[in-house]
Amino acid sequence: MDLHELSVAYVSGVTERLKEDGFIIDYDIKYKTENFLCVAHRRRYQLEYFGFIGFSYVFSEFKELSVKSLWNYSAKCFEYAKRFRRLPIPFIPIPYVPQDTVACFPVALVLQIDDATAEILRYKDPPRHWFSYNIPAVYEFTTNKLHISETKPLKGSMWLGHFKEMIQTNLVVDRRSE
Repeated sequence: MDLHELSVAYVSGVTERLKEDGFIIDYDIKYKTENFLCVAHRRRYQLEYFGFIGFSYVFSEFKELSVKSLWNYSAKCFEYAKRFRRLPIPFIPIPYVPQDTVACFPVALVLQIDDATAEILRYKDPPRHWFSYNIPAVYEFTTNKLHISETKPLKGSMWLGHFKEMIQTNLVVDRRSE
């Protein structure tokens, strides 16, 4: 199978899981210079996050992936995910103003990732944002392995572990059962 066939099969399995969790799925999204294979997003009020939070998984295929292209892709995905951020209208001022957080998980789909790029991703902190998160991931088809940052930065540490667990739960596919 080629990259596109593997990507479509992988994304269809992952999106079924995300749909069950209340995500809205959009396919073939064009945003600026990017073509996203699929975007899954969900926005709702969640008390444990102290307000509104929008989760977005953004999937794209890459024939070759460098550190620079991954970070550029991640930035564009985050920019796209911010489109779903908004406080409810009409907004009535109250003493406690809830957060409106964005958690974006850009997923680069590749046949193979080179060791240097995988190591940099593993040991580099995810990009930092005010009250928002951008945690890039790479899914490698030759090894069926998900690569994400393993760092534990102080900023955002309250939720970062939880978000990484969400990424692992939603994006790891057990190929042995197929």
